Amino acid sequence: MLITRRNVAFLSLLFLSSLNANAYHSGLLKGRVGFVNLNKSISHSRQGTTPAQQISNGMLGELALTKFISSNFAVELGLGYSFLKTKGSLDPRKKNSNLIPIKGFLQFHIPMKNGFTPYIGTGYAYQIIQNTSKEFKVKKAGGLGYQIGADLFVSENLGVNLDCKYAPIKHRITDAGEHFRAKLKTLTTMVGVVMPI
Repeated sequence: MLITRRNVAFLSLLFLSSLNANAYHSGLLKGRVGFVNLNKSISHSRQGTTPAQQISNGMLGELALTKFISSNFAVELGLGYSFLKTKGSLDPRKKNSNLIPIKGFLQFHIPMKNGFTPYIGTGYAYQIIQNTSKEFKVKKAGGLGYQIGADLFVSENLGVNLDCKYAPIKHRITDAGEHFRAKLKTLTTMVGVVMPI
């Protein structure tokens, strides 16, 4: 029992000292590139109908601004762009389309030694899918998103950022005049550079 109390006291002290740690920077600018893995689940109002719509994975670029509101808590705003391929049930071939993800996340950072700072975050993710065919439309939508990542500064003014985000967002799809419900589960894995501002 004594060992357990000591462990709890040690972890509490470690957590509180982390909360009082000095932030390395008041703000960070991040540029990332990576891959978006899109897992779709499309359902129809009528039973027995098999949807034929296709939405592919693709490369993703993102620009993000992180602003610290305390030593450990920060708000991150990000705007991304990705090339996708989409296909409706009446389309003869896939069409080059665009995915524009917009996000606002609240993050918790844990500064550690040697400029290494892991973080977790959650917030609102919004997705715009453009340039689909006339018969196949994906409505803009948003929902909760989750994030985990880390910053590693290699010098005073330059670092490396690793970032992973997950966002299951419900969209409405119109295909050949019929309406579908879709959940697009996007998992983005990215690497980039980070600079203090």
